[in-house]
Amino acid sequence: EKFPTDPLGHSGLKSCDLQLNPPKAARVTIEKPKEINSKYSDYSAIFSGGEVEAVYFSSMRFSGKRKGLNRITGQGPSKLFVQQKDSKGKWKKPEPIEEFAESTFDDGALCLADDGKELYFTRCRFDNTKILGAEVFRSKRTAGLWGEPELVPLSGDSLVSAHPAMAPDNLTLYFVSDKPEGKGGKDIWKVTRDTPDGEWGQPINLDYPVNTKGDELFPTVAPDGTLYFSSDGHAGVGGLDIFRLGKND
Repeated sequence: EKFPTDPLGHSGLKSCDLQLNPPKAARVTIEKPKEINSKYSDYSAIFSGGEVEAVYFSSMRFSGKRKGLNRITGQGPSKLFVQQKDSKGKWKKPEPIEEFAESTFDDGALCLADDGKELYFTRCRFDNTKILGAEVFRSKRTAGLWGEPELVPLSGDSLVSAHPAMAPDNLTLYFVSDKPEGKGGKDIWKVTRDTPDGEWGQPINLDYPVNTKGDELFPTVAPDGTLYFSSDGHAGVGGLDIFRLGKND
């Protein structure tokens, strides 16, 4: 009533209605696989098919000596891990991705190109002399090894560029940013390129109906082009909920 034009108020009202009339029971069964999870934060898992099935994910577990304790989380530094299946189809023990294991920065929230030759991830660098936001880095795979990560310039140093998600055609990259031209909070943006080896163009805000005055985070694109993302700006059942948008919606 005080701010009738604020869309977050209307979303909040719809969320209250959802609590009074909750959605029907889930159509899927959710399980927590013990083979991959630890007592630390494990997040942003992605599945990679092909000749060797694997799950890539981010984790704050300690993979060796307990060094680099994060003073904010009380856990280890966030690193990129991979878990593969053995010849009998059983999951092996997760291992840090060797090429990135010695990084002194927090790495997380990653995605793979559909051909498996590019890996994009979020890196949080630290510099005593200036404020740095999260940034998106890219690594290319050659002869079975990941190359030196290189920065993907999506926004200024002090702004956030994070949570990359590649479309199945390898020509569109979605990401999250707090660029001031957005709708408010953190929005989902995209950049496109003409060929898989080409340069990325200028960032484009996805605008309505995806972005709101709240936060839209963790985009993921399914093989059929459906965009999944988290949001606290749309009407939901509390905090960050998962939403989806069909390719033609």
